[in-house]
Amino acid sequence: MALSRQRWTIGRGHQKIALIPQPTDDPKDPLAPYYNRPTTELSYSVSAGIAGLMMGPVFFVPLTSVIGRSSLIFWSLIFTLAFDIWGPLMTGPHDYIPFVLSRMFAGLSGAIPVVLAAGYIMDLYFLHQRGKAFTVLEVSFLAGVLVMPGIGGFIANSHPWMDDFWFLVAINGLSVILAFVFLEDTSFNRTVPAEKRKSLEASWLRRRITLFLPGTATVARPSIKHIGRRYVNPFLIGLSPVTLLAGLFTIPIFGFLIGLGVTSSIFLQTPVEAGGYGFTPLQNAAFTTTWWFSVIACQLCGALLNDRIPLRLARRSGIWHPEYRLTNIFVVMFASPIGIGIYGAGLQYHLHFMVLALGQFLVVFAGSYSTPIVVNYITECFPELALEVSVVMGIYRQVFGLSLPFFIVPWTEVVGPGWAFGTMAFITVFVSFFMVVLIWKGQALRERSLVAGHSEDGIQVVTTDDGRPDGVGSEGNSVSQSGSLPEKLA
Repeated sequence: MALSRQRWTIGRGHQKIALIPQPTDDPKDPLAPYYNRPTTELSYSVSAGIAGLMMGPVFFVPLTSVIGRSSLIFWSLIFTLAFDIWGPLMTGPHDYIPFVLSRMFAGLSGAIPVVLAAGYIMDLYFLHQRGKAFTVLEVSFLAGVLVMPGIGGFIANSHPWMDDFWFLVAINGLSVILAFVFLEDTSFNRTVPAEKRKSLEASWLRRRITLFLPGTATVARPSIKHIGRRYVNPFLIGLSPVTLLAGLFTIPIFGFLIGLGVTSSIFLQTPVEAGGYGFTPLQNAAFTTTWWFSVIACQLCGALLNDRIPLRLARRSGIWHPEYRLTNIFVVMFASPIGIGIYGAGLQYHLHFMVLALGQFLVVFAGSYSTPIVVNYITECFPELALEVSVVMGIYRQVFGLSLPFFIVPWTEVVGPGWAFGTMAFITVFVSFFMVVLIWKGQALRERSLVAGHSEDGIQVVTTDDGRPDGVGSEGNSVSQSGSLPEKLA
């Protein structure tokens, strides 16, 4: 009797492991491969979400000139909630395309609050506090990207995969409530006389109505030319020399982090007989807690170093230069290629999974820690265009995340993980020289920007009690443009 060909298999290379018993297409079957798609093709839904994250701010952030930041944040959270409800309802064998579309639309709206938050940092924090503030913002955003896969794995281990999305629905619903209750308009134009500034209603409820329904009262009526300019500015900023160098550094440093995330579960959950590690989904979820420690390390380094070291450099002359923000990037220059090399060698020689964990820790730390440093620097090059900077840096950060899932697995299968990840490591070494150029010649390159940026370059930022610049080795820590701030703000 001829044996029937097994339809569902798993593994890499020519030899596959047949899935026994063979799953059915019934959604009630706990072994059912939903949507009847290969694992690599299922990852395309991630790419669709990333595409939304990239393009959403491009389309919608200029609308802050029409309805204000607070209203745009609130309504983007509402739409994200709706799209996250749509996703887990698409469980039929022919619902894969609608599911992918739900991920794309959720990305389009979900990226907006992260981008607009940069404007709040520029409103609420002094120059000497922004390093920590940008670290908290950017790493908190990345924490969702890096921590949620582990939480989702723990949930999916004992519940249907749809429950992962219902968990997100609960979080997003809470975000909508918190935004409605606590979000305020922090914009303040210091060049406009007090009697001409718009003031919101004193009543909390009336402020909510003014801010969110629809929000036009919080901004001056813009001209068509002004709105058009806001659509053009991100591209002018992105093609300016300082942003171009910073972006070309960010693309592989953060993009290869995504690459590790895409390949990790494939290699770890592939059976040992097929060259993998034979992890269960629960073990794979536990493995991703490595990323959690990377996030914690980023927050600690940002809190301790991202303001302290730049200000220490400024104390030599008392004068501020935005390039001081980039000095901490040297940590990333070493951590990223070393981590990628360790990870690739671990896969190539099938070393203990803790070797892979060490490599992932270094790569995730480097990609996450570099983000607030670079975003902070470019924002301070164009401080009046903070939202546009966030738009373009988001594109640079995620462009590899969009494309890598389409080729990284076939690439590693053709040349082997050693060559694939070794090549990535050499690429990160090469792009690190772009940061050296910015630290060395950043001031000259800023003068060649395609859009005017009125940075704080050259202001007196560190002074002594008598108003003179603080010298080398001084212990003064007050920060101001002319004179020192009160001690409580230092």
